[in-house]
Amino acid sequence: MDAPAGQTVAAASANNNDNTAPTANPNGPDTQRSRGSISSLLFLALLFILFGGGSRGDDLLTRQQLHDSLQSLVDQQANFSAYLRNETSNFTLTQQDAHLDPVIQYFLPPSAYARPYQPSYYRNITGFLNGETRFVNLSSVTNSTLDPLAHALLQAVNLTEAAGRRGDWDWQAGNRVQFSVLESRPADNHTINMIHGKVDLFDKAADRTIRFTVDGVHFPLNGSFYGFVEARGRHSELRQIPSLVPADVRNETGQAVNAELLQRIDRLKAIITSGILPETEGTDDSLVTSCPFILHAQIHPSALSQRQMEEVEEEMNRPTGITTARRPVLLMDAVLVSPECGILLHIDSAKGLMSQRYWRKTINYAGVAALVYFALLVALVREIGRCQTPAMLSRIGRGMLIVQMCLDAFAFTAHMTFAIVADNRASLPLIAPGFIACILLMFQMQFSNNIYEVQGPEHPSPSPPPTRPAGAGSAPAAEALAIEAEQAPLMQRLKTLALRTIETLREFSGAFWLLISLGCGIWLLFDTLRASNFMVRLAHYVFWLPQIVRNVRRNMRMGLSWEYVLTVSAGRLFFAMYIFACPSNVLGVEPQAWASYLPWAFAVQLLILAAQDYLGPVFFLPRGWVSDDAYDYHPLLPQPDSEAPEQSLGDCSICMDAILLENDAAKSSLLAGAAVKRSYALAPCHHLFHTQCLERWLDIKNICPQCRRPLPPL
Repeated sequence: MDAPAGQTVAAASANNNDNTAPTANPNGPDTQRSRGSISSLLFLALLFILFGGGSRGDDLLTRQQLHDSLQSLVDQQANFSAYLRNETSNFTLTQQDAHLDPVIQYFLPPSAYARPYQPSYYRNITGFLNGETRFVNLSSVTNSTLDPLAHALLQAVNLTEAAGRRGDWDWQAGNRVQFSVLESRPADNHTINMIHGKVDLFDKAADRTIRFTVDGVHFPLNGSFYGFVEARGRHSELRQIPSLVPADVRNETGQAVNAELLQRIDRLKAIITSGILPETEGTDDSLVTSCPFILHAQIHPSALSQRQMEEVEEEMNRPTGITTARRPVLLMDAVLVSPECGILLHIDSAKGLMSQRYWRKTINYAGVAALVYFALLVALVREIGRCQTPAMLSRIGRGMLIVQMCLDAFAFTAHMTFAIVADNRASLPLIAPGFIACILLMFQMQFSNNIYEVQGPEHPSPSPPPTRPAGAGSAPAAEALAIEAEQAPLMQRLKTLALRTIETLREFSGAFWLLISLGCGIWLLFDTLRASNFMVRLAHYVFWLPQIVRNVRRNMRMGLSWEYVLTVSAGRLFFAMYIFACPSNVLGVEPQAWASYLPWAFAVQLLILAAQDYLGPVFFLPRGWVSDDAYDYHPLLPQPDSEAPEQSLGDCSICMDAILLENDAAKSSLLAGAAVKRSYALAPCHHLFHTQCLERWLDIKNICPQCRRPLPPL
């Protein structure tokens, strides 16, 4: 079964000092669990084992240190194996506090999962579970039923020390939790699965995340979980897991744990033999909190029979296309309790997504994303082929392409990073949209350069400083200019320097904007998947704003085709809504409330562009704000004779067809200050054309096709 790469952290543990037996009461203020005596060096070595890949890390652990860790792990496995055979051993199983079970059963009552028939559960839940946590401070419980249970559990705990162990994490904030679980079945054991993974807590208010590692067991027959949860940088004692389970299955659990220790020994030997040391992940979260947790969890039973559940899971693991029962929803209730810190986290109905379904969804998303990016690429190539003349390029807002370059750089880095990290059957499909996004980025850079070559002269260059010839008895010209520059006001010198810098950047415009786009893409990848950054929202909301502003400033209608505008709008809106509005997107981004306004934002911008194309670029501005230099190609003309056989104004000088009048009575009074687009266009040289014919002609040349007189923009 494929495990989500980069999504599971399995923390291994072992005890370096087997001569230290744990006390009977693990909750006392001066006692330490046996797992606390394991050296952090051994924890790092075992943590490396479970990552399964990486690069040479000579700066992390030396070969001698790995040999020491291996020897310590072998000794601990030998002691634990002797304990299971009832032989003399230095290992002692810790007895859990008898007051712990009543507190857990208050939140996970066994009767809540009782059914009148034999229930069935998922046998393997490798994947992700997401839910919300409810914080309970066991030292100040107000519930009359829970209060005596919590008081009995914490009677031997120093509450002052417990508060110090909690660290600076805001436990009372509304935290979201994500379980990333990897299950494995020990050899010769069909009733117990070993689980490894991580538990991430997200403080949405403070925008913080803390990660815990989890080690435990899963009983597929009744859907129950037991395990230890420690902050990243600390470790749990794997051999103490049997102390958490019911007494009738402790021996069987011990055998499963022993098999897991043997597997870890083999993995560590393989690492030493290969000489490749995997890298560690992340930072030490034990600095944030030192609270250890005990995990008790229960999967919700399904309404299927055991045979139907086995068919569903078999079809999920090895699809054959057969018809099975409807796949039940994976829901799990969990309790994370830390008697040493006096806190409890309750997770109610966390929703799960199996790894098989997750990667299948990822492949489906990659296919759809590749098609969308291919449509965007085709639309852009067609638009580049259509916009070849300076007249067309001068009417395109370059800022619109720059925003798209940033978004496509983000898409390229995100898809490629996801594909590399995944390293499974979804990697190759994810490369496809990333590769097409990269090609799209290159074409956009080319298109942007073409536009700059036409629009660049619109920006005036800074005038050179005046030269002064050297006269008799005066300083040389160079010294005179230097003295004048030093005497110039500071703001004037800064302005000159800024203008020269901008002009230099324009000389390398393509490379400059490419670097800016790639930098923004990488930054958005690492900073904006939380969907809390204003830049991403702004980029989606005002996507066509540069084109609208360009139309107003130049008093020209849009130079882009509506085929390109609608294709780009639909494609960009698809990605925006999928990432920020879809509750089960493969990126794990939570739905954002502001995403519901994105379609309206796109619609408003498209309506403005359509109105500018039909009513004129400055139709929404007051008449006093519009320059008088703008030429009106659509003045009111005398109506033709009503008795004439054809109601036309004459023949078009381009297509030579008759110019028929439309019903323009309402148009003339719609907006007095707008250049209303009619079926005819009268040039300053008094030659009459169809509006569409003249538009197509002006896309090629800015002169009259008859008299060759220069024409203003239409």
